[in-house]
Amino acid sequence: MSPKSQETQDALRPPISEVRKLNRGVGRPASTDPKGDELRELILAAASQDYAENGFHGSSVAHILAISGVSRPTFYRYFQNRREALDIIIGRANDMLGEIVARKIEGVEDLEGVVHAAIDAYFEWARLCGPMVGPIYQEIGDAASPAHEHRSRIVAELADLFETTLVSLGRPPQDPLLYEALLHVVEQTGHAAFWPEMKSSREISRRREIISRILIASLSHI
Repeated sequence: MSPKSQETQDALRPPISEVRKLNRGVGRPASTDPKGDELRELILAAASQDYAENGFHGSSVAHILAISGVSRPTFYRYFQNRREALDIIIGRANDMLGEIVARKIEGVEDLEGVVHAAIDAYFEWARLCGPMVGPIYQEIGDAASPAHEHRSRIVAELADLFETTLVSLGRPPQDPLLYEALLHVVEQTGHAAFWPEMKSSREISRRREIISRILIASLSHI
């Protein structure tokens, strides 16, 4: 597994509610307390929960400390500030989307197959991200949030991936803006299937079908 793959796999770790909270109490740390990379991941898991619940502007180091049970000096041993921790977890979420899409469409040999595989990848990603999907979408237009920068990056990466894939299938090169526009369709129509609450399986299927029809109709004429 590549280092990037390993890092994005960390985004699939259980939520902080399922991770043992550090509770040192009085005296020396217990020998079973997490250390090193494990402790860093505990803090990042707490940052994920804080971000999912409060978004970038509502999150704080104090919240992360309360969720994780670590001390303030311990937090700053691993991260310069709150933004650095949130940048990592949001970046991981976006990297995970790119990796799932690339894995799903690899080896697919026709346009409709690529479209359906990419849609499957998106819905899998949204399910794995869980409540983080909400603030990520709320903040993609907010230049102050790391979600904005990471969204711009992953859209460019996905546009390049789709261009390369479709050209390999004999399709002519396209303006990257076309793929960006179609990714907007996926985002706008798809994210409401999961946020602010999970929709019924029937509604999710309906949204998948609409996305598929729009993408196939658009790409079939190029």
